[in-house]
Amino acid sequence: MPAAKDKVIKAKEPKSYKEAMEELEEIVAQVDDRNADIDLLASKVKRAHELLEYCQSRIEAVRFEVENVFETNEQGQ
Repeated sequence: MPAAKDKVIKAKEPKSYKEAMEELEEIVAQVDDRNADIDLLASKVKRAHELLEYCQSRIEAVRFEVENVFETNEQGQ
């Protein structure tokens, strides 16, 4: 039977920013737990990093969309 550290966790892309944030909150709670499985800590931190990158890219995409809306609106006036 493989050790926990040998498990490959196949992370799925979040469906939304909200889903990513909820998973991040779960990971933070698990990592903060004094009884957390130390063998899974690195994979949880890696997943949190992936989720943060996803959230940052979504924020950038939405910011770009909003800026385009304002630019389009200004050009139309």
